[in-house]
This record gives sequence, structure tokens and C-alpha cells, in this order.
Amino acid sequence: MKYIGVKVVEAEPMTAEVARACNYKVDEDIHDIASGFEVTYPGGYKSWCPYDAFMEANRPTTGMPFGHAIEAARQGNKIARAGWNGKNMF
Repeated sequence: MKYIGVKVVEAEPMTAEVARACNYKVDEDIHDIASGFEVTYPGGYKSWCPYDAFMEANRPTTGMPFGHAIEAARQGNKIARAGWNGKNMF
């Protein structure tokens, strides 16, 4: 069975070298200088994710599609317009 997961996560840039020093699981074939992210999931679980894998699975919360905004709201996050919409509304 296949699933599509939607979570709002926090992420900070982190190299593989730093991730290993923090005891995150990093595949042996990934070079120390490889870019990635320290990802904090709902509930506080943290892990390291390589850059390409992270960008494939996640989108910035700015300018998100309507469906993603609805999922974020369902998870208890606040949503608002990013700015002026040209119709006298923010």
C-alpha cells in the first residue's frame, strides 16, 4: 500500500560531517561536505536528511499551494496571506 505524508517540519542546514558528530544516522557513502538538513518533526523527533532528498519531499511554507495550507491548518498551524493580493486585501 502507498501513502502520501504531509507534515509541517522545521529544518536547519547541516553538513553530513556535523550530522555525524551529532550522532545522526548518515549513510557511509555520503561525503562529510555533503549538504543536508537537521529536521525536527512534530513531537520533537530529529534526524538528518540529505539536501536532494529533503527538497524532493518538502516545500517552503511561503507560497504553499492551497491544499498544503489546508493540511497545515488541520495540524493546528496558523495560516495567513503572504502579502498584498491586489484586491485591497492582505
